[in-house]
Amino acid sequence: MAGIIFTGKGPIQPVNADTVHEWEIPNGNIYLVCDGINHNANTLAAVNCFAQNLAGSSWTSIENSEQLLKRNIIDALNLMSPKHENLSFCCCIAMVSKSEITLAHCGDCRIGNLTAEGVKWLTKDDVPTLQLYNKGNISKEIYDQSRHLISTKLKVGSNNLNSLTIKTISTENIQSLILCSDGFWSESERLLNTDVSNVMKLIQEEIERLELQSKDNFSVVIV
Repeated sequence: MAGIIFTGKGPIQPVNADTVHEWEIPNGNIYLVCDGINHNANTLAAVNCFAQNLAGSSWTSIENSEQLLKRNIIDALNLMSPKHENLSFCCCIAMVSKSEITLAHCGDCRIGNLTAEGVKWLTKDDVPTLQLYNKGNISKEIYDQSRHLISTKLKVGSNNLNSLTIKTISTENIQSLILCSDGFWSESERLLNTDVSNVMKLIQEEIERLELQSKDNFSVVIV
C-alpha cells in the first residue's frame, strides 16, 4: 500500500482536476496519477471516468505486463462517454509486483525512485522542447509553458496508441517509488533531493504549503 496518496489544489484553482487512485491486482498493486487539462468539472469527471474504467479492467493475464497495461489504458479511454470527447489529460501509472514494476506515462506527470542521494526520475517529460531545455537553449520559464501542449496528452476520442511510453524495470534497486503531477514536482522537486528517510515528513509539510500557495493542481503518491 502507498505511504502517501494525496491530491489537492491551490487557492486560485476553481476545481481540482487531478485524480489519484490505487487498486489491487493479482500479485500486485497499481498506482495512478492523472492531471486534467483545464480546471473545470468536466475535466474532473473525465479523469475520474478514466480511472474507474482502468481499475475495472481485467488484470488476470500478466504474461506480458507492458502489453496488458497499454491495452487496458487504451480500452479505458475508448470506453469513455462521447460527452468527454476531445478532453485531454496526462498520467503516470505504476503496476507493481514483487519482482518488477511496469511504468506507463505521457505528458509531464513523473515517476521516480527516492534514494539516499535524492530522487532519480524513471520517466522523462514527454514534451518536444525537453531536449532544448536540457541543452540550455531555452529557459525554464519557456519550458514550463511548453509542458502544457495538448499534443503530449491523452485525448478522449483520439488514436492514443503512440501517446504512451511504457517500460518494465526490476524492483531490485527501487527504494521508494514516487508518482506525481507537474503541480507537485515543478514546485517541490528540491525537497526530493535528500535522503529518502527525510522525504515523508517534508512532503507532508509541503502538501500543507501547496494547499495555501500553489497555482496548480497537485498530486503525489509514494509507495
